[in-house]
Amino acid sequence: MTVFTADQLALKAHIEAANAEFLAKCETKGSTAVMTTVSDPALLAEFGVFSIA
Repeated sequence: MTVFTADQLALKAHIEAANAEFLAKCETKGSTAVMTTVSDPALLAEFGVFSIA
């Protein structure tokens, strides 16, 4: 099991909240195809992304 830092978990929560807000806007507009940002901390770490800042 992978253990994530507080920064990584905060990043995941931030991305998931932004994705939820974006999806709500898309639903309101009737969008039929959307893309969201990946929020998997393990995948983001592979690219050197560990925090929001």
